[in-house]
Amino acid sequence: MNPTVIGFSGRIASGKSAISAALAADIGCRRVSFGEYVRKVAAERGLAPTREALQSLGEELEAADVNRFCRAVVDWAEWRLGSSLVVDGIRHVQVLESLRSLVKPTPLILVFVEAGDSRRTSRLAERGAGEDARIGLIESHSTERHVLEGLPQL
Repeated sequence: MNPTVIGFSGRIASGKSAISAALAADIGCRRVSFGEYVRKVAAERGLAPTREALQSLGEELEAADVNRFCRAVVDWAEWRLGSSLVVDGIRHVQVLESLRSLVKPTPLILVFVEAGDSRRTSRLAERGAGEDARIGLIESHSTERHVLEGLPQL
């Protein structure tokens, strides 16, 4: 396979992390997750790893400097030009655009993962975080709206 960056987007609990991890293992390349990176930054700042805190922190990092945020995630993966990378958790069109610019001339392919509401609710319940009962509230956050307003078309 020619070097390619494959990005994954989708609603909460759609299966994007499981699929991206399996793909990275299958093709033998690095994988990085925006969500894991945001959790790392939250821990460094002493923030509780709640969904709301993580959504707000991710939004803050993206708004402050989307290019710096994307560069930090790619650097955390130790990605080098000329190699492939799987990127999980693209939540904003601006992040996708920044990543495309950052990895040029390596092509970036976006995969949008969809799953039905009942499957997503089941996946959240399996995680045991009680988020299945709050899915409407969680998805009302602006970050989650961005996932549905532009990324599926791209």
